[in-house]
Amino acid sequence: MQSSDSKIFRLSISAERSSIAAASSWLQDICSGCDVSHDEINRLDICLNEVLANIVSHGGVGATERPIELKLTLHDKDGFRIVELKLTDAGLAFDPTSNAPQPSATSLTNAQPGGLGVVMLRANADKLDYQYVEGLNNLTIAVMRSSKAVHDPR
Repeated sequence: MQSSDSKIFRLSISAERSSIAAASSWLQDICSGCDVSHDEINRLDICLNEVLANIVSHGGVGATERPIELKLTLHDKDGFRIVELKLTDAGLAFDPTSNAPQPSATSLTNAQPGGLGVVMLRANADKLDYQYVEGLNNLTIAVMRSSKAVHDPR
């Protein structure tokens, strides 16, 4: 449950490469004005860019038929400041939370394409949640820090 002082921001974008930069700027502008650390912004932005690039490249025809909906929620819960970014799209169903990461290659020559995006998501998010509901992918990416750290000037 979110507290009454939750801040919620929304953006709708088309599933086009040109929209990725606009979404990234939107995220950075809002977070910069809401006491979100530079590290948290960078981690969320890496995830946002990766997910949007995958929707555009691999989402299929469905991804382009309706806008990608972004919902950014900032709230405190159980002593943590939580920043959640939810992406909803109509592309092909893909659950990055259940995809097993590929084994690391010993060299670039031996590397297989694909799978690194999932590794990046897991490395940068504190929590990932995925649901496929009524033909829509719903991916929530969260970064968290102790609420004490938010107010501690050290």
